[in-house]
Amino acid sequence: MKYWLMGLFFLPLMMVGQSIPWDNIKDSGVRLALRTYSESFVFSSTNLRFEGYAIVDLRFFTNFTHVRRLSLYNNAIEDVSPLAVLTNLVFLNLGKNRIKDVSSLSNLTSLEVLILHDNVGITNLRGIHKIVTLREIDLRNTHVYHENLKTWAFTNTLGIYDLEGNYHEIPPGEKEKWGIFNSRVVKAWY
Repeated sequence: MKYWLMGLFFLPLMMVGQSIPWDNIKDSGVRLALRTYSESFVFSSTNLRFEGYAIVDLRFFTNFTHVRRLSLYNNAIEDVSPLAVLTNLVFLNLGKNRIKDVSSLSNLTSLEVLILHDNVGITNLRGIHKIVTLREIDLRNTHVYHENLKTWAFTNTLGIYDLEGNYHEIPPGEKEKWGIFNSRVVKAWY
């Protein structure tokens, strides 16, 4: 693929001059969010933040396969399956949404940080253990039962954010019993 130099960023030529297909965007939250940024920024940036726009439908985001950091914090997202094609993501913030199933995120093979806090519908992390690059996961205020964390029993690399407010907090001294004694439980940074 040929690249074009713009400032300090290399952009794939296929992204240059691309325009937003407004007629195809049905989600009013996505439409509002995209009006916040210039089209050239949306199609060239590897870091995108669409926070607090009441976004529900993520199908439009399948166009952003170049994105490495994506924050969709504080929206109304239920279905995250459209994000499965964003395999270049290293950081994904889905905090404060309405998500129940995260299994489709198992395709995000470059993901290092996954933020899921304040999604009380999440009860398990089915498939997430397949993301071997995952280093930090924020599960505050979810309903993830601590038995579901046993998947990471033998990893020294995963940092599980403080489970404060989680319906199923890990009782003191129980971490070894549930097989997460090799993982770190770290305080959230925000």
